[in-house]
Parts: sequence; C-alpha cells; structure tokens
Amino acid sequence: MSKSEILEKYGAESEEYRNYCEVQMIIKMKKSQRDEYFEGIRNKRGEEVMKRLYAECYQEFIKTRLKNN
Repeated sequence: MSKSEILEKYGAESEEYRNYCEVQMIIKMKKSQRDEYFEGIRNKRGEEVMKRLYAECYQEFIKTRLKNN
C-alpha cells in the first residue's frame, strides 16, 4: 500500500502509517545501522516483531529496486 493510500485510509496517527514510516527509515540505513536497529527491535519488542519488520523491509526494498530498474 502506498503512503497516500495509507494516509487516506488510516490517517497520519495510525499504526499503519507509523509502520510505513519505520520501514522507509530502515531501508535507507546502512547495513550496520540496520543490523543494530533490528537487534534493538528484537530486544525491546520481541523476535516475532523483528522478523515481521525485517520481512516488510525486504519486500519494500525489492519493490523499490524493481521500480528503479
């Protein structure tokens, strides 16, 4: 779902929009920063949340790469 679709459907104060922003932030990080961030997520929010967020970031990264090629 695009940023504008999320904002229209859920609003700027929603968990969906927060998650979208977090994913965008993570995929712009250097690998070492991402690794550290994911470790922090694992410690604070749990293994399952970290795995879900990692998968979302990977999907968004691939989608962005395909769009740019």
